Amino acid sequence: NTSDGALYLFRALELAVSWRDGVLYPRLAPHFAGGLGYPIFNYVAPLPRYLIGSLSLLGLEMQDALKAAVALAMVAGSLGVYRFAREFLSRPAAMIAGAAYALPPYRLFELYIQGDYPRVMAAAILPYCLLGISRLVARGRRRDFALMTAAVALLILTDSAGTMLSAPLLAAYAGWALLRAGRVRPTVLMVAALACAGSLSAFFWLPAWGERDYVQMWRLSKDLAEGGRHFLGLSDLLAFPQLLDFRAANPHFPMSLGGHLVLLAVPSLGLLGRGRRGGGHVWFMWAALLGYGAMMLPLSVPIWEWLPGYVVDTGSLLGLAALPLAVLVGAGVEVWGEDRRRSAWLGLSLLVIVLGAGPYLFPRKPFIDWSGARAEDVREFELAPGVLGTTGAGEYLPAGIGIEGRPPELPGTAEGIIASEIDTHHARFLVQAPRPGPFGLPLAYFPGWEATVNGAPMPLGMDPGTGLAQVDLLSSDRAEVELRYAGTTWQRRAWLLSLFGVALTWFSLTLVSPRRGLPVKVPMETDSRWLPAAALGLSVVFLGAKVLYLEPSTLVFRRVSPPGSVLETAHPMQVVFEGRAVLLGYDVERNLPPQGESLAVTLYWQPLGQLGQDYHSFARLTSKLDGGLLVASDHSAPGGIPSSRWHPSLYVEDRHVLSLPKDAPAIAYLLQVGLYDPVSGTSLPASAGEDGVGLQDIQVVYDHPLDMKRFPGDRWFRFGEEVRLLGFDLSRSDVRAGEGLDLTLFWRTERPVEARLKRFVHLVSPGGSIVAQWDEWPVGGLYPTDLWLPQHNIADQIHLTVPLSAEPGDYRLVVGLYDGVTLARPSVFDRRGTEVVERAVTLPMKLLVR
Repeated sequence: NTSDGALYLFRALELAVSWRDGVLYPRLAPHFAGGLGYPIFNYVAPLPRYLIGSLSLLGLEMQDALKAAVALAMVAGSLGVYRFAREFLSRPAAMIAGAAYALPPYRLFELYIQGDYPRVMAAAILPYCLLGISRLVARGRRRDFALMTAAVALLILTDSAGTMLSAPLLAAYAGWALLRAGRVRPTVLMVAALACAGSLSAFFWLPAWGERDYVQMWRLSKDLAEGGRHFLGLSDLLAFPQLLDFRAANPHFPMSLGGHLVLLAVPSLGLLGRGRRGGGHVWFMWAALLGYGAMMLPLSVPIWEWLPGYVVDTGSLLGLAALPLAVLVGAGVEVWGEDRRRSAWLGLSLLVIVLGAGPYLFPRKPFIDWSGARAEDVREFELAPGVLGTTGAGEYLPAGIGIEGRPPELPGTAEGIIASEIDTHHARFLVQAPRPGPFGLPLAYFPGWEATVNGAPMPLGMDPGTGLAQVDLLSSDRAEVELRYAGTTWQRRAWLLSLFGVALTWFSLTLVSPRRGLPVKVPMETDSRWLPAAALGLSVVFLGAKVLYLEPSTLVFRRVSPPGSVLETAHPMQVVFEGRAVLLGYDVERNLPPQGESLAVTLYWQPLGQLGQDYHSFARLTSKLDGGLLVASDHSAPGGIPSSRWHPSLYVEDRHVLSLPKDAPAIAYLLQVGLYDPVSGTSLPASAGEDGVGLQDIQVVYDHPLDMKRFPGDRWFRFGEEVRLLGFDLSRSDVRAGEGLDLTLFWRTERPVEARLKRFVHLVSPGGSIVAQWDEWPVGGLYPTDLWLPQHNIADQIHLTVPLSAEPGDYRLVVGLYDGVTLARPSVFDRRGTEVVERAVTLPMKLLVR
């Protein structure tokens, strides 16, 4: 039921097809992107699909092989943290650290909801990288060199984004360990190990980097830029586990470190400053945890703006922060010494870890059965929005392919093709062109293809209109066109560099002593031999209770909304859209979002039957006065699930994030939502017969306090009973005729204003005549007084242009309000309550016109 799990299943199925075709390391996936010879395998890390595919060779169905690979990764990661923590912690503390690394909230989110399995596998390798660094610096043995080399190389081959984001942690830990060692030899070994790891994995990363311009990587940055960068609040980051609603098709999962784990980590502070073993590592792990935590908060925006946009990934950062947090949870056990207090804290920690994971250990059923899936089925799977070529943005499409949203027609339908046969890295076509000249083939052009026509070599080019491969035919007779993928210069260089890496690693291992250095002594315990058996026993008891009692018999750790409703939504409702779907309610993150920040809106949709087609959902903020659009969010697959796949008994959580412009007028807007047909562009009418439905007002506020220029002597003026003019700001007081200047009026009301009043500004000549005037609703004509938010200051900026006919002299600016219908002006009073006869305010500043 995960969002992305099937994507990796299809990649493994395609790899198995490549093996059957005799290609052990394919660069292209012939069935993906509508069968265009899609070069995805040249760019995505290979280890996950090779691990899954290798397990399938043992006789497992591919989906079972995928599950086995993920399960092995979970166990390996937990054991990796245990082995790393044993370098400086006791056995009980290290065991708790391993348990904490296996069951943080985000890891379970990846397992059961997101399904980004390469990220889970990379998390399993990361602790071995730290372990290799630690042992290589402390001992410098041959096995330590091999461990670090292998771990770093495998990390590179597992998850590119995860490798980039974990690089600061590994570099900082290596630098810290080397500084503590204070010796030259570990530094040399470290550099050599990194060189070996980089060269061994070069067959993947070197072409992916060197050939990045051959595909549409720009789509990834564009997708993130349009979607905005999603940061967490501190309360989100430290949130405690919460129950998931089993009535939801995609229950909202809190993105959190896990407040319960953070509390278990707090006692580790007791190891600081005491000279106790492990204190240095505790210092480092707290720094790493706080560093990754800060990068998920809005305060890190300047750093992310400096970094390339495509590395922004809050989810990966949560997964990386889980490692130092797990170590700190284990270190919290160490504080209590070796008496009964430690045993009590040990049991409490294990209980909290398991109970904290409880709400996330019940994936929604029934599961989707992919046991009969074939690689060819990816074509039908790609028809769902957002999975073109099994990626969300289509970033690995060859650069010349101009596809937006959906894959192209399947191969074999091109005019003039009589028969076709397409395999991995090989294609054969029997063609009869209508005329001699360039002939298009239903394969994406990508460097490395070589063509022959009737056995004779022929240059292969690209159709500039479609991005497909084309070959020149000398006649219109039948011809056999054969294509073979021979690879590119970058790919050949990469294989040579990897072969060099094998030699370099072998040579380096021969120079490293197998026994140099002594094992670092870790305090041993005489009373902890029972721990492995106890852990195994507790696991059996827990799994038995879960399978036999909790899951089938109770709602412990779970909740289920009543049919046709959503528990705990702040705004329940029943709005039917053309008898097809109902909006059960919505939640808004905040009603007063500041300029330049984001507004999160969660909609709860439920189909009234099988929809049979895909609708888009939208959320937008529009002006309450004229309906003008400020910002909008559009989802082709609401809640990450195409509406054609919505189940009538489940509701879908559809979370929209509206990123407000920094210069958005600070006024009241209407939040509107709805569904529409992307083909016709028509919206589904709501119960009231309107396209979409208005949910509530959203007041955008200023992102900084207003610097108001008050009247002399702290004066202000009151218009009617509610509105106050607090001050003004004039950009310049000396202008020439025909020039412009800006006037800002600062208004405020303490309670709602019933009358809809317009604002006017008169430019009055020295003789008392009005030479120019500016009348409109306040704030650029968008914010009548009856929409004003009480107890908030309002900056009303007006651009004034002095008429060319204005004579030189000292002019005055007169400001006032009047009813837009009756034209009547409200009474005006100064601060002392004295009524202003003119029912307008003459600003106490002369405007010199030259």
